[in-house]
Amino acid sequence: MITDTTKTSRLPRGTNRLQPTRINGHLTNPTNGKLPPKLGRGARGQKLVAGHAEETRQAILLAGKGAAACSIRVDYAAETPRIDVSVGKHTLLAGLWDVAISIDGRPIELSPEWEYLCWHSDENAHYLELQCLGDGIVSIERQILLPRRGDFALLADAVIAPAGHRLDYTAKLPLADEIKVTPDRHTRELRLSAAKQIARVYPLALPQDRIDGTAGALDSSAEKKLQLKQAAPGRSLYAPLVIDWNASRRNAPADWRTLTVTEEAGILRPEQAAGQRLRVGSDQWLIYRSLINSPEPRSVLGHQTRYETVVGRFNAKGDVKAILEIE
Repeated sequence: MITDTTKTSRLPRGTNRLQPTRINGHLTNPTNGKLPPKLGRGARGQKLVAGHAEETRQAILLAGKGAAACSIRVDYAAETPRIDVSVGKHTLLAGLWDVAISIDGRPIELSPEWEYLCWHSDENAHYLELQCLGDGIVSIERQILLPRRGDFALLADAVIAPAGHRLDYTAKLPLADEIKVTPDRHTRELRLSAAKQIARVYPLALPQDRIDGTAGALDSSAEKKLQLKQAAPGRSLYAPLVIDWNASRRNAPADWRTLTVTEEAGILRPEQAAGQRLRVGSDQWLIYRSLINSPEPRSVLGHQTRYETVVGRFNAKGDVKAILEIE
């Protein structure tokens, strides 16, 4: 059972180059559609606020306090969106969030424009969803979720094509200059640190253990970038990364796995829907993303849903308390 839901809607899949529209949500302390002149800074003497500016194609997502305070700043006015992620006094990511797609070995040319599909802000989370088309037919739907509580963020791309037998995906996220990356010896987790460890990064669509073979990888490059590679049969894939900076979970055991998604008692293919479970210490989360629409409810880890996206945390009873649901 899913309880205490946060629901919002988005523009229809495949929509692009539409005039931006507010979608079932509101700005937190709205700034009349305009962000401060310098992204990430409030006017002198004023508190920084979260919001989405349609005119300048910028957004700020904020959560937490003190050393666990996080800000995510997104600027998608240029051909490649820029993302800056800061936790406390440290910047984790700063620069362009690039992506490359190929279908059946053929590189896909991406549109020079990103449009927003959904901005939602409430007492549970801030959420921004963007879209870019490739060759006019392949859709990249980018999700940026920052819950107000929990000290983690979800950065994900859903890639959806009309046809294909193999889809290859590479994303590059810009590391800040001060950040060092340490891979876990046994799993595909990465740890980000400056003077000390700041955050852990989990590639949820990849097998957890390094001994399990896969065509994908999460690593850091000489150009100071986090590089996520995935490959999937079929015409769609979901590529979620979770960044966790909670101090009490810094050394807690972590595990994750891909879940089976069913519809009318039949198992769906990965190109139809994706489900992941992440557990760190005593905290557990469920992340679900539909990739091919269906009017029928789907079940993932025993939870039924008709929503396109579900992100939630398991409570002590084993129920999912939703942080975000997208119709």
